[in-house]
Amino acid sequence: MKIPVIGNGDVRTPADAERMMRETGCDAVMVGRAALGYPWIFRELCGGPPPTAEERCAVVRRHFEEHLELVGDELHGIRQFRKHLLWYARGLRGAAAFRAHAMTLDARGEVEEVIERFFVGADVLEPSAFQPEAAEFDVRGALG
Repeated sequence: MKIPVIGNGDVRTPADAERMMRETGCDAVMVGRAALGYPWIFRELCGGPPPTAEERCAVVRRHFEEHLELVGDELHGIRQFRKHLLWYARGLRGAAAFRAHAMTLDARGEVEEVIERFFVGADVLEPSAFQPEAAEFDVRGALG
């Protein structure tokens, strides 16, 4: 009986997954933090395209709306969602300024406006820029 082996760690791109499988001989790879703010990683691992700016904006908007619905309390939901905005902005031009501003948001209309303004026009710096960085922001502050 063969026990399947799953590789884990530093899988941020399809090339990372291919390298891990080639170098280790594992049967599959596990994706963790790379999916935070970049759920398209799974589509790309299956050979699909990266998201368009419009798609990225639509997903962030829908995630925000559904998060507020789930939490129930609007202010609490907005403060919880800040961390997601920070993750979604990773790897996009202007992300540092966006993250600083996102941490100050407390009104639903403001969040909806910055989602539209930033994510529709944000250019991708480079695919490797989506790598999670532990010190990129303070999660405790993101929770409000």
